[in-house]
Amino acid sequence: MAFQEQAGSVPILLAGGGAAPPLITLEVAQARLSCPPSLSPRPNSINIRTLILWLDQILTAIASYQSREHGYSGLILQPEVYALRATSEWTDTPNPGVHRAAGGVATEQRDAQMAYDALRVVFDSEQNVRQAICDALNVAVPTAYKKRAGTGIGTVPYNVTMNPREVLNQLRLTYGRPTPEENDALEKVWNQGWQPSEPIENLFLRLEECYITSLAFGVAYTIEQMTQKAFDAVRRTRLYQTAELEWQGFETMNQNWGEFKLHFTQAYEAAGGNAPNGYHGASNTMEDDDSLGSITQSIAGIQLANNAQQQATNDAIAQLTEQNQQMMHALQAMRTQTSPYLQPAPPPPPQQQYGQWQPATANAAMQPPAYIPPAYPPSYGGRQQQQGYGGEARRRGRRRARGRKGTK
Repeated sequence: MAFQEQAGSVPILLAGGGAAPPLITLEVAQARLSCPPSLSPRPNSINIRTLILWLDQILTAIASYQSREHGYSGLILQPEVYALRATSEWTDTPNPGVHRAAGGVATEQRDAQMAYDALRVVFDSEQNVRQAICDALNVAVPTAYKKRAGTGIGTVPYNVTMNPREVLNQLRLTYGRPTPEENDALEKVWNQGWQPSEPIENLFLRLEECYITSLAFGVAYTIEQMTQKAFDAVRRTRLYQTAELEWQGFETMNQNWGEFKLHFTQAYEAAGGNAPNGYHGASNTMEDDDSLGSITQSIAGIQLANNAQQQATNDAIAQLTEQNQQMMHALQAMRTQTSPYLQPAPPPPPQQQYGQWQPATANAAMQPPAYIPPAYPPSYGGRQQQQGYGGEARRRGRRRARGRKGTK
C-alpha cells in the first residue's frame, strides 16, 4: 500500500484518498476517559451495562483510522454489536515493529518508510487509547474483582497488554447475569408497542437497546426478531398501510434492519411526523372526512380540548377555593380583634310579679253564659199527686180572694 506524507502536523494521506487521523497521545486519551462510573460495591448487570455505555459514548467520539464515525468503540463492543453500526468488523491494528523492512531500491525504501510511519501512527494511537481504557477500568472495578486469567491466585491491575473487550466480557459473564426481575423488565420493554404520537426513532432506539442488552444478558434475540417486532408495532397503528405493502414487496435480502428503519422513517416523515395524515393519507387516497386519519385526528383534537377545558376549570376552582380561604382567614382575624367589644349584654334580673289586674286580650275568646235549667219539684205519684198539688194552689188562691173582698 502506498502512502504520501506531508510535512508538519498535517495527517498522513493514504492511497485512495483516505487520511489517517493525527496521533492520539496517552494524555489526551486519559483526559477523555477520566472519572468513569464505579462498579462498587460489587459488579452487577446494571452497573456493568452503565460502564459499557459510558465507554462507548466517549470512544465513539474519538476518530480512529478504521472508522471516523464510530471511533474506537470497536475496542470494547462485542463484534455482533459493532457490526450493527459499521459496514465492516473491527480489526485490531497489528504492530508494525520497531523499524521498517530493509532492502529494495531507493524508491521502494522511501515508500516502505512512508507506509511504516503511517502504520506506526495508527498503532500508537490505538495503543494509547487501549491504555487509557485499562486505566479507566482500574478506577471503576474494585480491586477484589480484578481476577487473573484462568486459575491464577490473586488480582492484577489491567494494562495495555490486555484486551478491554475480553475484560468486559469476563466481568459480564461472571457478575453480570441478569436477575429474573431484570429479564421480565427486558421482556416487557421488548414487547412494548408504539404510539404514533411519539417519534418513530424512539421505537428503533428502544428495540436496539433491548437487542444489545439481550446480547449482554444471553437472551436469544436476533436481528430478524427485532425487525419483525418493529413491523408488528407499526402495523398495530393501522396508519401506514401503503408503507407496509411496500415493505412486504421488498426482496428478502433487502428486508433487513437498516432498510426497515430507512423505509418507515421516510413514511413517518412524509406523514408529517406524528400527524396521522400525509403519506398514508395521500398514498391510500383517503380524502373523505370519514377516513381513519381524519377520525383519529378529530378524536385527538377533542381530547386535547377536553383536557384544556378540564385544566382551566380545575384552575378556576383552585383559585376560588384559595380566595375563599383568604376571606375566611380575614374574617376570623376581624372577629378576634373586635371580640371584646361585641360581647352581648347580660339579661336583666327577674322581677317579682304581683297580682294585678290584667285586661283581657283582644284575641281572647268570649265565653257565653252557662245555661242553668230551672229546678222543678220531683213529681212522684203520677197524675193524682200533680192534681193534688194543683188543688192546693187553687184553695190558697180562693182564700186570698176572700180576704181582699172582706177588706173592702
